[in-house]
Amino acid sequence: MSRQSGGCGRAGGGVDEARLHLRAGLDSVDSMSAVSLMSQEVDVITLSEQLNDLKVRPNKVKRITLNERQHLAFVRQRVYNLAPVSFTSKAEKDVSMCGRFIEYVCLQGKAQTKHLTGYKLPENSTIAYGLKMIHIEDGVLDIPIDHTRSLTEEISLTSRQILQWCVKDITDKEVLLQPLAGLPESTRGELLRTLRQLLEDGDALSQLEDTMDQCSDGASERPQSQLAASFMDLLDVSQASSALRDAAHLLVNIMKALPDGLPALLSSCSLDTLEVFKHMVDSLKKDGQAQLPRALPRPLQEDGELRRAAYFLCLTDHLADMRDDWEFAELRPGDLLEVLCLAVLGLSLLQTHCEA
Repeated sequence: MSRQSGGCGRAGGGVDEARLHLRAGLDSVDSMSAVSLMSQEVDVITLSEQLNDLKVRPNKVKRITLNERQHLAFVRQRVYNLAPVSFTSKAEKDVSMCGRFIEYVCLQGKAQTKHLTGYKLPENSTIAYGLKMIHIEDGVLDIPIDHTRSLTEEISLTSRQILQWCVKDITDKEVLLQPLAGLPESTRGELLRTLRQLLEDGDALSQLEDTMDQCSDGASERPQSQLAASFMDLLDVSQASSALRDAAHLLVNIMKALPDGLPALLSSCSLDTLEVFKHMVDSLKKDGQAQLPRALPRPLQEDGELRRAAYFLCLTDHLADMRDDWEFAELRPGDLLEVLCLAVLGLSLLQTHCEA
């Protein structure tokens, strides 16, 4: 079958570009290089016209021993990457590729790594493939034509699916941030004030990240930056558990992942502004939809500096549509939704009434 169907494959310039939603189950924010996927598929209609009603010799049929859960099939389509894809991260986690497929579809390319500094998926790796069933009845071959949609049509996640992924990730990571709530109010306030200053100083923030990475590995040196050292001292003064250090580390990574300018604005906003954001995030998690309240603090009003961020939380029904005209190269719409919500949740844990 593979010899006969090979000539019916479509490749090269006539192949549609496929989209695959790449996700990672992370304890921190990680990065991935750009990826271009292509689809190669069999012309099932032509193949069925050539082979249907073909008689199969009885001795050949006897060789095919399948139980009730097994089916005879061939690969009707595969999706592959045009160039190597690099993943980077800093902790133990699964890096996986997730997509929505129909009928018989399998995923490949999953790797579990520990303290991963780099994982590369080679060029021309099969990311996904779809199978087409073959029937043999009374010694006659039959490849049914059921107009099954191709992987290139099914592989793009809908806005609702993207939101479901995001809500799950947000809920999982929110638990990791919770130790911040156990700090004394004065310590939370000092951590927030120091974090604000760090977000304005790229070198100090990088030193803090390096120090926290070293702490995760069980050893660290005192950073040269006074701001970074102060942040670490606050954690030490509070006799931080590993869970608390991990929570602070996660929050720092989340804030750094936000688009330029937004971390400083969000971390310095007033308590009432942050409470509106928190209410919107809670609505997203519970109902899958957020709305701007009628009474808005000044930063969230029509010409306010945080209006755009708040409005973005209301656009979850259009996450899939945004991908074709998206201005942030390093964050997909779903990624931005996730880090924005987590930033709000993390800052809410540090924010105190004296900060208003």
